[in-house]
Amino acid sequence: MAEDLKVLLPQLEENIKADNKEMIEKALEALEIDKKLQDSDEAIQKMVKDLMEAGESKLEDRFNEYSAKMKEKMAETKNKENPNEAFKSFLQENIGKIGAVTKDRPAVFSGEETKTVANMLVSGDHVTGDYIRDYNRTPIVLPGHDLNFADLIPSINIDGGTYTYIRETAGEGAVATQTEGSDKALVDFDFSHIDVTTDFIAGRTVYSKKMRNNLQYLQSFLPEALRKKYFITENTQFNTTLAAAATVSTNFIASFDNIPELIKADVKDLDVARYSANAIVMNKSDWYTILNTEKSTGAGYGLPFGFTYENGTLRCLGIPVLKADWVAATKYYVGDWSMIEKVVTEGLSLEFSDQERFSKNEIVARIEAQVALAVKQPASIIIGDTDATA
Repeated sequence: MAEDLKVLLPQLEENIKADNKEMIEKALEALEIDKKLQDSDEAIQKMVKDLMEAGESKLEDRFNEYSAKMKEKMAETKNKENPNEAFKSFLQENIGKIGAVTKDRPAVFSGEETKTVANMLVSGDHVTGDYIRDYNRTPIVLPGHDLNFADLIPSINIDGGTYTYIRETAGEGAVATQTEGSDKALVDFDFSHIDVTTDFIAGRTVYSKKMRNNLQYLQSFLPEALRKKYFITENTQFNTTLAAAATVSTNFIASFDNIPELIKADVKDLDVARYSANAIVMNKSDWYTILNTEKSTGAGYGLPFGFTYENGTLRCLGIPVLKADWVAATKYYVGDWSMIEKVVTEGLSLEFSDQERFSKNEIVARIEAQVALAVKQPASIIIGDTDATA
């Protein structure tokens, strides 16, 4: 293309000059200048001649300017073999600007977008796109409950959905010294058959196969996360059942100097009822209040007699005092936890399936267990309240 223009340019220049001269001559002929010049003096003839030459010169200067621009364009495209190569080069040079085009920001290829030299800064515009990153592929998870019901009580497995246990209740009569010749003392016993019905505690998470493939940590995260969610719910439900069945304390904080003394009174009452406490479980805030107990106002810290704190374990008369998220504010339990059972028809299971939502390309993660809480002897557990006044 450049070589062809080189050949044509001189010919084009001559044609334009010839055309311009011809146009000037025709204009002069139309005005009958020739006849008028014959009758004019030499000064007028010279003036017309100068005018014609000036017109030709001006037209020639304009053409020369145009010709120079054409030659400059030809030089710019000298090394370009064809339009496709030119377009390819244009894209390579301006790919950054083309990539930045948005609805509100058109591409600009003029010199106005030229960057000035500057120090290279991360906050500047020397780097486009995201920076190189290192990934921790283990999610930082939210905490669950520190202590679960299942950590405190035994479990019993059953085949059906109902568990019936037998509780002895108060009978009549008593063993007595026999009077010779008379009948021995009569003693009878009463029983209650207590039914406990198990039910499902369950939950599910639905997610797409694409999410599984794109977020590789999901498969390892879900099992532990679902177990955590399950035990939070199980603890809450079991606590509701226990609070309703336990024996309410008859001791009130107003009768004692502090919470430790209140708890010792309930341990004593349980002992008097001939049950042996093996754990005290309380609300977290009250647990820390015990650690802040003073000997007397301004005398410094000092746990009451019978309380110790060693190796991270708080004890009352040797009985561990545990803190639990699921115990309501100001509440606590003093009890023999062996007298409570977790009844299990179907144990905890976690399953993944992509069949039930096959048409949507989704996966279901399901966790469930069929369980219930059996408070076999309500008198073996005392529920107290650090705020109770009557």
